[in-house]
Amino acid sequence: MKQLIALVWFVLCTNMALAQDASLRFEVQRAVIGEPLAVVLTVPHARGERIKVVAEQLTPDDSWLFVEGPETLTAADGASTTVRWSVFSIDVGERAFELTGVYRGDGAPVEAAPANITIQGELLPDEDQPRPFTDFHEIEDGAVVRSWHWLVLLAALVGSSVWFFARKREATESDRGPSASEQLAELELDEAADPERTRTLTYEISRLVRSAIDHAQATDASGLTDEEWLAAQRASGKLDAQTLDQLAQLLADCESVKYAGAAPTTFAVRDNLERARRVVGSLDEEADA
Repeated sequence: MKQLIALVWFVLCTNMALAQDASLRFEVQRAVIGEPLAVVLTVPHARGERIKVVAEQLTPDDSWLFVEGPETLTAADGASTTVRWSVFSIDVGERAFELTGVYRGDGAPVEAAPANITIQGELLPDEDQPRPFTDFHEIEDGAVVRSWHWLVLLAALVGSSVWFFARKREATESDRGPSASEQLAELELDEAADPERTRTLTYEISRLVRSAIDHAQATDASGLTDEEWLAAQRASGKLDAQTLDQLAQLLADCESVKYAGAAPTTFAVRDNLERARRVVGSLDEEADA
């Protein structure tokens, strides 16, 4: 009887430890208001347990705005999950970011201590204080400001503004990152790739394929598991049967790697990479048509 009680007590303590050991942090300790901030959550859990993330619930209140994500990565041993997403603060001062929107396999919310950060305003201290008025000066007799001088100055200002915004737009377009097709085209696998490299590539392949399809459909389903995401695609009727079959095979191969910590062979990774390129390539052809 004593042994049974000790065993139950051990299991309870273990579960309580898992529930409380989640860690939440920002990648920086100090930032400027409006600056994107990367949030990192690490959740220890039982092997094989799935952590569910609801993107719409990842900001605790209206003083935090969601930017992008989440990205979910399960450790190779299947005993922990790391979730990353980005937010920015619209308030200044010492801030505490509460964890919301992350759940364990049994539906219980993941608990973690708040992530602390200092948010600074764009103005220096006392820079927003009112300044004294300067003295007025009378215009000397006979001093005339010709209207065409102002017109020339206004035209110069308008022309400069148009040039500035045109250059800024060009710079913004040139700074855009590569598309999913371009990223898939750059993924390569060495003949002697180690298991960690093949697992990383498998995770990247499934992420790029899902993000490319979500982008093409103007949706954000990054918080769904692969199984939930594929079911939503079948229900939407936006993809043809051949593409759905290729996605089902691809995500099934990736599932054992992402959630069970298996190490795929180089041949399996190459097959999945080619399958992903075909799926994303068909999306590009439809967009160009």
